[in-house]
Amino acid sequence: MNESLSFYATPGTFTSLGDHSKLLDSLPRNISALCGIIQGVMLHIFWADRYGVQLDAMRREEVQVQAVSRQLGRITALDPRPLDMPREPERRLVGNCRDFSVMLTHDDLATLDQVAALTRGDAHKYARVRQLCLSDERLRVPATIHSYVEGGMRTEDLEHLQP
Repeated sequence: MNESLSFYATPGTFTSLGDHSKLLDSLPRNISALCGIIQGVMLHIFWADRYGVQLDAMRREEVQVQAVSRQLGRITALDPRPLDMPREPERRLVGNCRDFSVMLTHDDLATLDQVAALTRGDAHKYARVRQLCLSDERLRVPATIHSYVEGGMRTEDLEHLQP
């Protein structure tokens, strides 16, 4: 694996699982299912009211818990069941878009489906990541990326972009 891929494939301070790696053992092996699981254990801070959850100051502060190991610790403190069991909204970790993205693109989760997971960014960055990943047969980055943005779905064709 080249040096760039190796760097990005290694968990850092915010993405290390710490003592929580066993929580991933029973999870399914596809991105679609993982999205549902993350939505079942996390609650977006700006959507709490829509779920009928009134957040006090302490619960709103959960959005500041940025390290994945601490987030997993809080998720299991709120509800110790396996991660693939959805929680009631009031028993989910309060987070924001960054937290959902980091949790989903965490290397140990994303590679369950052997897919290089990407968070938001411009298409040229995606194209660069795809170019790096083409040299590693363990990773697949599609030629077209679909992302959901305000106002609908955005599609980027990476084949024709220069990184």
